Amino acid sequence: MSPWIYEINVIKGYDFQGRLMKKMTVKAIVEWIEDNVSSGISIDDIVKVSGYSRRYIEKIFKEHVGMPLGKYIRHRRLSMAAIRLRLTSQSATDIAHHLNFDSQQSFSREFKKLFNLSPREYRKKECWDLANLKSPFNFESTSLPVINLVELQEMEIVGHELNYSESIIDKPINSNPLRMDAIVTNLNYYKEDIYLLSSFEPTGKAGNSLNIMTFIGIKAQKNKKYGTAKSQRLAAGLYAGFNFRGRWEDYESLSRRTYMETLSKCHLKRRKGTDVEHFRFVADISTEEDFLFESEYYIPVTH
Repeated sequence: MSPWIYEINVIKGYDFQGRLMKKMTVKAIVEWIEDNVSSGISIDDIVKVSGYSRRYIEKIFKEHVGMPLGKYIRHRRLSMAAIRLRLTSQSATDIAHHLNFDSQQSFSREFKKLFNLSPREYRKKECWDLANLKSPFNFESTSLPVINLVELQEMEIVGHELNYSESIIDKPINSNPLRMDAIVTNLNYYKEDIYLLSSFEPTGKAGNSLNIMTFIGIKAQKNKKYGTAKSQRLAAGLYAGFNFRGRWEDYESLSRRTYMETLSKCHLKRRKGTDVEHFRFVADISTEEDFLFESEYYIPVTH
């Protein structure tokens, strides 16, 4: 190998290491923001923690995330507030205090700048407009499935209820081990496709908990009797739907990313109704990490 080719390869090696180091730095910054954004952090705090200059931090952050650092912090903080307004019973005052805004007035002012509504108006809207919500930047995120608008027909589902509460962080519906086990159990029990109809609402307490009500079962067959089994109807209407084939691990974050990213980009609002999950029975299902399963997910929407 000639000396100049060797020198180029060395330079390429240094360049790769430099790019990797920048990516790792930005990833660490994003994670630190998620851990501390409710503390009212600023760019100066990140500069102190990282040890880099403000100019360098802002430069590499925008290169990788595509958004100025200060704007990203502000959007993540306000997105957390927006989700709490829609999904919890916390008062706007408590949310402002929890996220370390200077005052209720400054919170309302900043919130209206981003969402064009006051916190109270945002909470009271019949349909949830997810425009301007910002999810945490994720270097490892896989691409989201293509969304299709479909008109679902009314359908009767026979089965049972699965209700539980959990703490809300920044996700519309969080995946829960109890939920996943129920899906596997029902697929293996019925040996046919199953449906989940899920709705969610704040708990009665002024906390940060979310009640998730899921009806899980099979499509009712005409003229077939099901004894004392309960039933629930899937309401006809417009839904945003997508197909999924993959692992449980990838499915767990899918609903959050669809709400936070896809519905916003498609200018769709979530209307009243239930999220619908259609899991296909292909063989004995398991929760093993490498098991691939097939499903369709539908969210009730309006323009």
